Amino acid sequence: MTPCEELGYKVGDKFEVLAEHDSRFAAGEIIELIKDDGSEIPLFANDSVEGHYDLEFLKPLNQPEQPDSQEQPDSQEDRIFDALEKQKHFANLQKSDGSTASYYELPQGATELQDLISERDMNAQIGEIFRACYRYGQVAHSDKLRDAKKIKFYAEAEIKRLEELGK
Repeated sequence: MTPCEELGYKVGDKFEVLAEHDSRFAAGEIIELIKDDGSEIPLFANDSVEGHYDLEFLKPLNQPEQPDSQEQPDSQEDRIFDALEKQKHFANLQKSDGSTASYYELPQGATELQDLISERDMNAQIGEIFRACYRYGQVAHSDKLRDAKKIKFYAEAEIKRLEELGK
């Protein structure tokens, strides 16, 4: 079951944007779910643009019935507070105009991949993905298919870890 299905949302449903986290849709704008791709950021559109948007930043205009559950759903105030907290988080991230960005500059003294992994404080999964991407198809002991499978394995492990942490 997709996150949209779990919440009772379907293609064609309309939502109000609670908090702006990118330049695509503004807070207060009404957008429509146009594709449930199975993620927590399905595809939405307004009259002029379409793009993926995080479900947590949205309020459904036709509130679906909540499934029977012992757990109480978050209040509207809680959802707005959470959305604003996420908006603060996104506001503090580095931004790029699409050209080169400072977060792509190599740190002073970096001479090998491990320097970059350490500089960005990458965990084991992300470090393995980074290494496999860099050497992709370049070494005798690991062809492109093996590297791609390794990237997929570690990406799935990182997704599972983050989901368990609730991030």
